[in-house]
Amino acid sequence: MGCCSSKRHLSREDIEFLQAHTRYDEDTIREWHEGFLQDCPTGKLYPKTFIAMYEMFFPAGDARAFCKNVFRTFDKDCSGFIDFREFLMAIDVTSCGSPEERLQWAFSKQGLSQEDLEFLRAHTRYDENTIKEWYKGFKQDCPNGRLTPVKFVDMYKMFFPSGNAEQFCDHVFRTFDTDKNGYIDFKEFLLAIDVTSAGTAEEKLKWAFR
Repeated sequence: MGCCSSKRHLSREDIEFLQAHTRYDEDTIREWHEGFLQDCPTGKLYPKTFIAMYEMFFPAGDARAFCKNVFRTFDKDCSGFIDFREFLMAIDVTSCGSPEERLQWAFSKQGLSQEDLEFLRAHTRYDENTIKEWYKGFKQDCPNGRLTPVKFVDMYKMFFPSGNAEQFCDHVFRTFDTDKNGYIDFKEFLLAIDVTSAGTAEEKLKWAFR
């Protein structure tokens, strides 16, 4: 069950999460939430309702196939319904994303491409099975495929409460956000993990002071 699936009230945590994982500001998130509850007063969007809504706006589209893709990608807790967080992340990528992001989403159900696997096997110490395990965990925490600085800091503080999360985050993003888009994708994430956790002392020093 999603974090805000049965709540009519949008918490501060919900808003901050969605601000970090979508392009929407607080006012827009609240507007979406109000409309979501009008159509889904229980806070749960089921496939049947999703298909009916899709067919209303896109009568020429394949509603069932699209619904299957959406739920497979964004129903990350496999609850059988989409809560508001999952719904808005789906809307963000499929309606506001760039053409490249939409294509990445459309094919994300197929997992990593062979090209991705070959790249990561060539640039990290991990074998194919390990890469796939990392990818599975990454998608659970970042279903839209984007690890933002806010999310990174939260995760770091969870595991290293005494560390300087903001400073470490700055190092990681400055080094591994190679395309400077403000978030880390899976390739960049695994490159960072490989060097900072499995690298030699020399490699870690080179990374820290680059």
